[in-house]
Amino acid sequence: MAAVAGRADPVGRRRDGDSLVAHFKVTTAKIVAKPQLAHDEYPYDFDVVKVFVRNAKSDQPGYFEFEVSPYNQSLRVNVIVPRQQYCFGIKGGFSHTASPTPTGWEARLRIPLASLGWHQGQALELIGNAYAALGDSDHRVYWSLFELPPGKPDFHVPGAFRPLLATH
Repeated sequence: MAAVAGRADPVGRRRDGDSLVAHFKVTTAKIVAKPQLAHDEYPYDFDVVKVFVRNAKSDQPGYFEFEVSPYNQSLRVNVIVPRQQYCFGIKGGFSHTASPTPTGWEARLRIPLASLGWHQGQALELIGNAYAALGDSDHRVYWSLFELPPGKPDFHVPGAFRPLLATH
């Protein structure tokens, strides 16, 4: 199954000025995505990489989800309470690039720390996780930077968030 769907490696995450930068390399023989999504389709319906992040030093509840497809389609979600309260399909808030490679595709996400509610001078401790969902619905494979609880794959598990960056 993994050979069909591929493998995702979150190869880097770093702070670059006032942004969090995440870089993924996906190795796959077949990209499962559409160059043009229909009105009722979203990147997460196909191959996608994601970063879930929050500032643990913030008094704001919830976390943010940023995702990118192999065709550079994106989605941002502000999650207040997982699976209950969220702002879906927010435009902007980050920049991204995705491009094919000889062995699959790569994606870079640049997330301004201000879009996470952070302001210069505030304490910053970014926690979260990096994920990928790859393959068609019959052969879907899920990848996570940090271990998730056993059972059905669920990325909306703030208890599985770990430090991404720590800056004081």
